[in-house]
Amino acid sequence: MIAERLKNLSQACAEVEAMIISSPENRRYLSGFSGSSGALLIHDGVGELITDSRYWEQAGMEAPELELIQQRQPLWPQVAAVVRERGYRTVGFEVDKISVATWQGLLQSTPQVKWVGLSERVERLRMLKTAEEIRHLGQAAQIASTALERALARMRPGCEEHEIAVELEWQMRKLGSEGLSFDTIVASGPRSALPHARPSRRRIMEGDLLTIDFGATVAGYHSDETVTVGVGEVHGQARDIFDVVCLAQSRAMEQVAGGFPVSEVDRIARETIDGAGYGSYFGHSTGHGVGLEVHEAPLVALHSSDVRLEPGMVLTVEPGIYLPGKFGVRLEDTLVVTGDGSERLTKIEKVWREL
Repeated sequence: MIAERLKNLSQACAEVEAMIISSPENRRYLSGFSGSSGALLIHDGVGELITDSRYWEQAGMEAPELELIQQRQPLWPQVAAVVRERGYRTVGFEVDKISVATWQGLLQSTPQVKWVGLSERVERLRMLKTAEEIRHLGQAAQIASTALERALARMRPGCEEHEIAVELEWQMRKLGSEGLSFDTIVASGPRSALPHARPSRRRIMEGDLLTIDFGATVAGYHSDETVTVGVGEVHGQARDIFDVVCLAQSRAMEQVAGGFPVSEVDRIARETIDGAGYGSYFGHSTGHGVGLEVHEAPLVALHSSDVRLEPGMVLTVEPGIYLPGKFGVRLEDTLVVTGDGSERLTKIEKVWREL
């Protein structure tokens, strides 16, 4: 699998002799190495991993298909030294992953090399997941969904948002998550109108809407799911808006199938919310890809009209409505695209429920 990925990247970067990969997710995808420091040198479908003594043994275990180069000086000077030693004249790098200072240092230390900034070459390969990747994503989603159900069973009016987040995160860890996909979002009452609210010391109250956005990780792969539930009985506009978001999400998920433009998924969700009169309260995109990063290609947005869904893509569908100072509703599932539809990886049914 690693050899095929390296070959595919070399073909996608045919305009350069070699490619330097430094971003952690792309480095892991192309090598299996999960350490926090290192760089890949890829040429003619062959990969060499540069890393320091802290990770030498780990690199040998995780990246057995690659040659290892022990780093004996700061990483980028070591990269420059290897490039000079190999005699490369054109070398590609991830233009959106390194700093200007690093790039300037490379120019100064390798005057004979033409450094070519390339973007999204690996990310395009990563959009199509293998069966193994989908299995990891499914396991992460199962852990997260089970953890939330356990956490919800312990929630009562009077619990603090912070307490809910801690309980959920502990349950995910207990069930086998390597870590969090992102900082858990727990927002209640008026704070649920903040799409990325951090958990606070606010106590949830009868009549609140409670939004929780959370995720687990397995083998580096992330899950992403959002639920909105009622605390006790919830009536009126809040229930109506929940129904609108639920309808928008279900209609959008029906569009997830091989061959459909990604932008159609966004358009259907937005059209449903617009039709109910809440279009100005839905400001973010309808979804995004999920994998080694919790937000990756493809972006599910109107301006993604040039991207068509393909079997093996994994993406979220997460419309929302947020009324400032009142409340917000977001519902999110993660789907894997199939030839004639999709399979939902997240497990919690997005129906109205009250704690």
